[in-house]
Amino acid sequence: MTARRRAAFRLFCAGAALVLAFIWGNSLTAAPASSAVSGGVTAWVNALLAVLGAPGVTEDFVRKAAHFSEFAALGFCTGGARRTSRSAPRLWWELPFCALCAAADEFLQLFSPGRSAQAADALLDFSGALTGACALALAFALARNFSARLR
Repeated sequence: MTARRRAAFRLFCAGAALVLAFIWGNSLTAAPASSAVSGGVTAWVNALLAVLGAPGVTEDFVRKAAHFSEFAALGFCTGGARRTSRSAPRLWWELPFCALCAAADEFLQLFSPGRSAQAADALLDFSGALTGACALALAFALARNFSARLR
């Protein structure tokens, strides 16, 4: 493995670890604190949408979008780790890994006061991870195609 590829692998792994720590840290937050943060983000998004003349969104939408986005970042980072790993297997191991992380995320919420686990959230999380992994695969394919055209 080249030094550049090794550095990219380490960067993607570090990114995945940080994203996962962020996700699980939020899952361990008690419901009142979590709701306060979501309410603040919802107010900010709605203020921005009002300036643009668009209709507002609900706190539930913001929470679901956050779930999706967090796991899209995880799918992107784990996909990058797979693609820059030594063997770069064709098997997309990051998807089962992200599915297990989504299940663990919902399980962790059982230990937070006022929170509960929902299968729909785990499916939404996995959808985000799949989207992130596919976005990375598309970015790699476009970069490879662009690089080939320059030669």
